[in-house]
Amino acid sequence: MSIEQIDVVDAFVEIVRKDTGFPMARMMQVLEAFAPKLGMDVRELSHIIGERDMELYDDE
Repeated sequence: MSIEQIDVVDAFVEIVRKDTGFPMARMMQVLEAFAPKLGMDVRELSHIIGERDMELYDDE
């Protein structure tokens, strides 16, 4: 992943971690908008976000 892609993925992780009131339907819309711009499909981006979350917060 490029630096820009990592920044976007990290932003998604932080939104999910810190803004628990963020509507899931809205998150899916954001994923659907960003995934193609990152050269991925929604499922792939979701998987990468989950992996990154584990990398950053596995010890919590």
